Amino acid sequence: MYEDKFGTEEDPIVVPSLEPERIIGVTDPEDDTLVVWGILKEAEPPRQFVENGEFYVLKMVENVKKVGDVVQELEGGGEAKLEK
Repeated sequence: MYEDKFGTEEDPIVVPSLEPERIIGVTDPEDDTLVVWGILKEAEPPRQFVENGEFYVLKMVENVKKVGDVVQELEGGGEAKLEK
């Protein structure tokens, strides 16, 4: 889910979504205190929100892992489980 790369038009950052569109915020590469907000839509080509910034594309998924789930998987080596 979290990609360690710079998203290019040929190899964009994949943004998972449960819905056919999703609002994302990206920082300006020249001033990381500025956040530019935009909407990604299903089936659209890779999109760049700021000049010299990364490209993003939306991918519909059945579920989206939360940060805590990913951390638990990395630390424990297994799937995160809900506590009762």
